[in-house]
Amino acid sequence: MVLAFMGLIIALAGSDNLLAGWDVRIGIALALIAATCLAALLLFSERVLERLPAKIMMLYMLLSATAVVGFVSLFIVELTWPASPVGWLALCGSAALYVTATLLLFKAVDLVGSLQTAIIDNTSPVWAMILGVIVLGQWLSAQQVMGASVTVVAVMLLQWIARPRKTE
Repeated sequence: MVLAFMGLIIALAGSDNLLAGWDVRIGIALALIAATCLAALLLFSERVLERLPAKIMMLYMLLSATAVVGFVSLFIVELTWPASPVGWLALCGSAALYVTATLLLFKAVDLVGSLQTAIIDNTSPVWAMILGVIVLGQWLSAQQVMGASVTVVAVMLLQWIARPRKTE
């Protein structure tokens, strides 16, 4: 896992030196916090999914997220809503895709367990970079390709190590 995280650091730091400034360090720290929170969520959800279907858990999560966004938008930050039909379509589409992805994430936890799901989910920044090339035409630097390769190799190594052993 440390090797996979190092690959993500290499890939996401871009062409900057890791000692270049606080922006890179803060970004890496936030990525580590996000990864820790996701791992905790996956471990917690595996225990909850033993007693509760994924759809019900998703309903609870959506209701709590709606409450948080509602509270923040009413009392803390003024949100700017889309002004055009295309903007509303993009907002609704991204919400629908997020709900679908989250349902599939919990289904993966239910099928293969939290550890395997977390290991596989480590590759999401790599897939985001690949889609950036395909959809947006943003080409990757050699350092980003190297970091993505290290992450993919680390995830493949973890999958190989964690595979069930044949008993003879």
